[in-house]
Amino acid sequence: MSNERQITLSYRLALDEDPGDRLDEPAVADWFLDTFGQKEHGWICPSAPFKAERVRASRRVADHGYIDSAWWNSDSELLRVWIFSGVPSDRAVQPKFRAGSYGLNLYLFQTDRHFASRGGSFNIASGNFKSEARIQWPVMTPVFPESTFWFDRPDPSWTWGDGNPPTWVYVIGRGDPVLVNSGLSFFALARHGNRPGRIPDHWAPGQRLPGAINVAFFDGHVEQVQLERLWQLYWYYDCQPPGKRPGLKRWTP
Repeated sequence: MSNERQITLSYRLALDEDPGDRLDEPAVADWFLDTFGQKEHGWICPSAPFKAERVRASRRVADHGYIDSAWWNSDSELLRVWIFSGVPSDRAVQPKFRAGSYGLNLYLFQTDRHFASRGGSFNIASGNFKSEARIQWPVMTPVFPESTFWFDRPDPSWTWGDGNPPTWVYVIGRGDPVLVNSGLSFFALARHGNRPGRIPDHWAPGQRLPGAINVAFFDGHVEQVQLERLWQLYWYYDCQPPGKRPGLKRWTP
């Protein structure tokens, strides 16, 4: 939790550098490129450390994390190319290698200036906050949840089929033929709290999820959030949280 406080404080300082209330000011781009995914800036959770053996065994430029290990990207220059259309092309991005146990709520970062529309995962979404004035509930709006990927665009109205929530054991994205996205695909992982010693290979959708993640909110506070409560948070502009996870048979918060 102290890591996420550190990350959130540095992000808020970057936001406050510019007088306007836009969420995509140049200072935020600099903050991202200079600090994102670096251990010395708090991006590694002790419960999900970076594991070098995963990189050695992989032929990929980047890969997802797991419940007990961090995501990684071996060429952070790609982040500048993919994301920040307004950043000069000769802007240095060092170090190249990044890894982290937390991710971005993309609705707070994606605008026409940052994460410009390039198709696929980066299509501009109507739920993007764009400015601080559009954040109706700062105390309930997640910025940096624990995650097995460096970003997600959650949709609390989604449900999954008969099987595990994707990131408990596996790393599964949208459209997977076996495990359907939970709507909080990379964030719904039982990394903390009360959870089974060994997470089973099957979990009925109507059964309550054990475990919790640490979440940093836009107002600056950090707390441990039970997985079922993730469906009660305000993830995007004009979000209408369902109150409980769709498909859950019975649960009292």
